[in-house]
Amino acid sequence: MGLLLKIIEIILAVLYWCSAGVYTGHFIRSTRLSSGLCSIFIRLTLIWHLVFFALISWNFGRNPVASFYEFLSALALGLLLIYLYLEVRFHNRSLGPWVLTLAAAAQTVSTILAKHPYAEDVSPAILTSWFTFHQIFITLAFSSLLISAIFSLMYLVLYRSLKRKLFDVFFERFLPLATLGEMNYQALLTGVIFLAINIPVAFAMVYAFNNGEWDFQYCMFFTYFIVYALGALLGKFAGWRGNRLAIYSLVSLCILVVATGAAKFFTERHAWF
Repeated sequence: MGLLLKIIEIILAVLYWCSAGVYTGHFIRSTRLSSGLCSIFIRLTLIWHLVFFALISWNFGRNPVASFYEFLSALALGLLLIYLYLEVRFHNRSLGPWVLTLAAAAQTVSTILAKHPYAEDVSPAILTSWFTFHQIFITLAFSSLLISAIFSLMYLVLYRSLKRKLFDVFFERFLPLATLGEMNYQALLTGVIFLAINIPVAFAMVYAFNNGEWDFQYCMFFTYFIVYALGALLGKFAGWRGNRLAIYSLVSLCILVVATGAAKFFTERHAWF
């Protein structure tokens, strides 16, 4: 079973790169055939990834995410899911090459480095439903916020091209700046919603498995939740959609990365992360 799982995992990484490839081809030259290939590959990759996670759970008797490298695989799946949702909602595939390339890179690192421990070799907390809920919500949150950062970079590049009047193929293939700004806000808002849903799960895990002690990791979680929630509020009530929201999203991602790294340094809990 171990060899079969590894083969499935390798095929999964290949499917991610194929999806990124067909989306890139569609971006360069949009045709009915390339559009159909995009739909086929992204859905095939999604199904294959879900089957892979189901087999991990069945074979190892635990949550499919029990290590940092398995988390990278979950992050790839989250990027694919959130992007597919935004693609269907806004009827545009121009951002697919960048998001799916990031997802393919994450899955490739996971495929190369991941080791899949059995249930008896992991923390008892990982075997609980609370941890499963936590992983689902935090993965979708991080995926949404990463996509927001990608959209922010694309917005700033396009805005600069517009200011300098550089109307190249890259500019022509993208959706209007106003739409891109709205997609950026929706991605950020989706991330905030999943972070908020994860709050009661975090409380439950603290009191169930951490004796009610709030370590540095949990404090950092609330730090970047507040930062991103403020961005969502500014987008809603102050009308931030363009440069300001793009810059805010990128700065917030830097805070998230620094906070997560600091949490790993200052606490032994969440050690696999």
